[in-house]
Amino acid sequence: QYLADHPEGCPPGEMPFKEIAQRCGDFVEITGEVGDFLILHPFMLHSSSSNLSGQPRWMTNPPVVLKEPMDLNREDVSKFSLLEQATLRALGVERYDFRPTAPYEAYWDVVGE
Repeated sequence: QYLADHPEGCPPGEMPFKEIAQRCGDFVEITGEVGDFLILHPFMLHSSSSNLSGQPRWMTNPPVVLKEPMDLNREDVSKFSLLEQATLRALGVERYDFRPTAPYEAYWDVVGE
């Protein structure tokens, strides 16, 4: 919802994560076993927990880099990407007429380019 309310975009480091999290009421703890792999929506707020086990653990959080902005209002719904489908489902709508008001910027290199 924050990004929908800010069509100008939000550079990394400027997202008000704390304020957004304070408006949330549904928190879920995810635990796993050795070798488990989780895929989360790139806009999912998340954090780590304290490691009380004494055993080393690690995670990676590679950024998702889009080659073009999401289009949440495609004429042909079969053309929505998986990310667009998940975003629309989270917003509770079939389409969303979002129009960026600033040029698209990527802050990460696109692999293979």
